[in-house]
Amino acid sequence: MFSGPWEWIIIGLVVLLLFGNRLPGAAKSLGQSFSSFKKGIKEGSEDDSPFDDDTPKVEHDRSESRKTASTKQEQQV
Repeated sequence: MFSGPWEWIIIGLVVLLLFGNRLPGAAKSLGQSFSSFKKGIKEGSEDDSPFDDDTPKVEHDRSESRKTASTKQEQQV
């Protein structure tokens, strides 16, 4: 349908006339979003501490859980 260069130039001019006043604001917003995204990525890569260093270790007593499970089975019978 639109294969020649003149058609694309005319379409571009029409789009520029219709949306020309909104393009600078959209470009500014896009630039701010991109720089904010890059800043967030940079801050995230600086804070690559593993989560399990901050969390306390929990000792799990398997014998206690076996007693609880066997007690529940006995109660069901």
